[in-house]
This record gives sequence, C-alpha cells and structure tokens, in this order.
Amino acid sequence: MTKVTFLAMVHPPYDERIWFHQRLALTETGYHVSVISAMPVNVVEEDVYAFEGGSYSPIGKIKKAVELLHQLHPDIIICDTPLAIFAAKYYQQKVKCRIVYDVTEWYPSKKKSCWFVWIKTHNKDSHTQNS
Repeated sequence: MTKVTFLAMVHPPYDERIWFHQRLALTETGYHVSVISAMPVNVVEEDVYAFEGGSYSPIGKIKKAVELLHQLHPDIIICDTPLAIFAAKYYQQKVKCRIVYDVTEWYPSKKKSCWFVWIKTHNKDSHTQNS
C-alpha cells in the first residue's frame, strides 16, 4: 500500500481541505494517509502527528518534521509551504519518495471570490478590445 503524508507547517491536522477532502479521497482509493502538523491539537487520532511549531525555529521545525518523516516512511509527501518542502527534500536525500507542493490556498476559490468574476470579466473585455 502506498503511504502518503501531508506535511502541514501552517495548517492544523484537521484542516477541512486536508482532513475531510484530500485525506478521505486518498484513503478511499487505497492509500495509507498520515498527517504531520506543526500546529498542536487536543485530540489526536491514529496517523496524526502534531507538534508545537511555535516553540521551534524554522530550522527546528524542519528537523522535527524530518524526524517524524523517518518514523512514517512515506512514499509521497504533500507539502503546504516552502518550509515543508525543505523538510521533505532533506528527507528525500536519504529515502526515495515523491514530493508534491499543494498551493491551492494561494488561489481564490471561484465560489468564494467576487474578484475572480471581476478579473475574468475584465480580462475578456481587454482581450476583445485588443482584437
């Protein structure tokens, strides 16, 4: 079974998108999914590894994440920030794995962003004018 680990430096382990959408979809398709988060939680379920990231320096967070990655031995690491990528790349130097950078929160949701509609409309108008 392929093991996937979400390495979340700025998201709690039970983040709606990570826990209820991506983790659930991957689990339902046969992957073993774990979450490492630098945000502590009161309730920890199986395959959730949370630590108090605020008490670590950026280098300390990377070291702690790498330590946890070595315990989990994931085949795929999904990272939420450049800091998570540094940790994953460090781990990858010793263990063969794939790294995915998930940057979806940097882009507005079509549903939630009125700006998306304005930009899309504005771009259509400017393309029409330039033609």
